[in-house]
Amino acid sequence: MSKNKFRLPDFLLVGAMKAGTTTLYFDLAMHESIYLPDVKEPHALCYEDIVYDTKLVKYSSLFKEASVNQLCGEGSTGYTKMPTIEGVASRARRILGSSLKVIYIVREPIERIVSQHRHESMFGEAPFDIEAALEKDQRFLHYSRYAWQLDPWIETFGKDSIHIVVFEQYIKDRNREVDKIFKFLGVGPINRSIDGSVIYNKSDEKPVPKGIFALVQRSGLYRKVVRPMLPHRTRRALCKYLPKARSKPAPPSPQVVSRLLDRLQHDMERIQRILNYDRPVWDINDVQLKWRERYEKHKNSNQLSVKRLG
Repeated sequence: MSKNKFRLPDFLLVGAMKAGTTTLYFDLAMHESIYLPDVKEPHALCYEDIVYDTKLVKYSSLFKEASVNQLCGEGSTGYTKMPTIEGVASRARRILGSSLKVIYIVREPIERIVSQHRHESMFGEAPFDIEAALEKDQRFLHYSRYAWQLDPWIETFGKDSIHIVVFEQYIKDRNREVDKIFKFLGVGPINRSIDGSVIYNKSDEKPVPKGIFALVQRSGLYRKVVRPMLPHRTRRALCKYLPKARSKPAPPSPQVVSRLLDRLQHDMERIQRILNYDRPVWDINDVQLKWRERYEKHKNSNQLSVKRLG
């Protein structure tokens, strides 16, 4: 069954997880020439069964409301989650064709790791202590290896078909960065300004399901079947009835940050070359200093709280 028989994505926002994809998704959706479905992350290309007609019809149904003059896209962050999920780029070429365009947003890698850990620890999916979580699960590190995650996409579609957004630059000037994406996609700029104060899907503002709600959310059925089909706006509405997270895990210690950066340094140098920057995307010394200050601030705050209790 060919793409010509159905509306399927012309572009993909492939991640990275916890790097601002939801906010970027809604910013892109403001353009009248772009159609993005309410279901942001269908993750259809994560599975080999997308080649079957029934699955392809279901995937295509997400874009049935798009007009003939609109570009279609979706934003599944699972598309850059190797080694958990493999083969997405090759499936994308087989199903969506060689002219597909790919958008990838990258964030200072320790920030992304901490955000992912905060998200997963809130839902009981990872130890509350970040060092214990990192020792137990290599996903946190792998999902911040941006150049490595991009390798299959570059090999499959070529560098010219991929647009990389640096999260810190995007947050600083969303209108400018989104206009770059519109140019990459071949559409003109929008005639209204983006409200930079609106940020979607912040981890520290997320509600926390408890009891039966927590069991349902952690189930494979919910993750693979129910959640991908729930529009983002519906999930946001349901979340209003759940309690908010009350505490955050402690930030990683300077020693933990140093070990992570040692393992990520080669990949950080590679993403700099891919972006053709003449300086690091994130200066390692600046990153270490930032996290050392956060760690000391957290430690001093805890000591002050203990004194008050005493």
